[in-house]
Amino acid sequence: MSHRAAWLAWSVCGLAVVLSACAVALAFLNSSDARAVIFPLGLTLSAVVGGLVASRRPANPVGWFFLGSGGCFAITLVAAEYATYGLPGAKAMAWLSSWLWVPGVMLLLSFLPLYFPNGRLVSRRWRWVVRLALFSCVTGAALSALSPGEIPNAGVVNPLGIEALRPVFDLLEPVYLALGFFLFFASAASLVLRFRRSGSLERQQIKWLAFAALAVPVWFLTSGSLDSRVAISP
Repeated sequence: MSHRAAWLAWSVCGLAVVLSACAVALAFLNSSDARAVIFPLGLTLSAVVGGLVASRRPANPVGWFFLGSGGCFAITLVAAEYATYGLPGAKAMAWLSSWLWVPGVMLLLSFLPLYFPNGRLVSRRWRWVVRLALFSCVTGAALSALSPGEIPNAGVVNPLGIEALRPVFDLLEPVYLALGFFLFFASAASLVLRFRRSGSLERQQIKWLAFAALAVPVWFLTSGSLDSRVAISP
């Protein structure tokens, strides 16, 4: 079982790395902005961390969360760049990129903090957060997959968008965003509670995750300087 798990973990890791490289190559052809190169580097790191953890401790879901998130984001990036370049099947790839980022975000920012680092919840009382996060992940992906209009970063109109439901989507969007923020804060609160209850080894592991998590807001704050004004040109 451990050999199969290790093979699966490294296979997913390798696939995520290859897709990230393909996304960078397509971004170069599309003359995309610099973020199209920087983000895949982070995905590669996430995939490698997931491969290491999942191959050595397959029973711990933390490694699989890293791998799942990295894989979802890698497919999203390469699909969006593929659609932008206008290759055959561009609409299908654009549609894939319109919703697959949702489980990528939820795995990394909600499920991972809840189970980090030992693969168990702080207590059974936090199961409702897991259920709510799962519900948010499924509904968020469905809303994105069926949302009418142009797909962001792809330049393609959603082929499965339901125009008649636009008022419903407009109404649900702020509710879903509020739910997402609540889940992220709840997951962070779970990690803080675990830190207070844990020993020195777990505390050190949580500190490393916290340092890595600081890169997320820093990225959003600094990404404005890496917008379309800085392009990757062949």
